[in-house]
Amino acid sequence: EIYCIGLYPATGWTQPDTKTVTRSLDGQTDLMHASQQQGSWQTPFATQSYKHLLSWIRVGYCALSHEAEDFWGKILKIEAIETPSTLSLDLGSGKASYSGTANHVIFEADTPMDINISFAGDYLCAPNINEGKAYVKLKVTTQIEGKAKRETIVEVPLKKENGVDDVTMADA
Repeated sequence: EIYCIGLYPATGWTQPDTKTVTRSLDGQTDLMHASQQQGSWQTPFATQSYKHLLSWIRVGYCALSHEAEDFWGKILKIEAIETPSTLSLDLGSGKASYSGTANHVIFEADTPMDINISFAGDYLCAPNINEGKAYVKLKVTTQIEGKAKRETIVEVPLKKENGVDDVTMADA
């Protein structure tokens, strides 16, 4: 018998023991896993089905009124903060766990950007979980011309792509 487990990407994983692999989370690399299969010359492997281990977040920004634009000023930077920094995957069960914390810049302007409907960037992360609800914490840095920079922390709730259910720990 031969055993096969799928990991994507194929490189960058560390294996602290025979049952676990770990990987640092950088905010840009998608991580996937396909459950263990066994096969032989007589019993070939089935097609592997991969499961995403991270949430994909698309970040944009806009002001809902001219008053909001005047209040906030221009966008300088958007960071995801206090997100898990390491993924550990149990190879037997396929259960992922997350640890550590990191901050990742999603968007940074060379010159301050007007607050209008605009795409800031994509981010791949393990969301924070509080009382079964998933969220990502963003730090948004803005500036009104001639005034000091302002940093605002926003907890953004996450939903599954179809918008029906909140993301839960089982999905994260």
